[in-house]
Amino acid sequence: MKIIFDEKEKNALTKKIYLYIFKEDNVSDEALESAICESYCDDEHTYKTFEEIPMEYKIEAIEDCCTASGMEFEDYDDILNFFHKKFKH
Repeated sequence: MKIIFDEKEKNALTKKIYLYIFKEDNVSDEALESAICESYCDDEHTYKTFEEIPMEYKIEAIEDCCTASGMEFEDYDDILNFFHKKFKH
């Protein structure tokens, strides 16, 4: 059964997925978030927190990583459901 997440749940789960995908050994979540923010900064935009990064950027990165790893989903809700189940177990 597919779960439809509300905006707050979607944001929290997106952050958890993003950090899970890009997590490296011996790197704290805080350091990882800081590096992620820096990677999205340019001449026009500066992001001090993960939450400031536009959701469409985060979703695109997650979808790209899933595709690159050979995972296929119909839409982002399917990705959310896949990882929600993964994190529960």
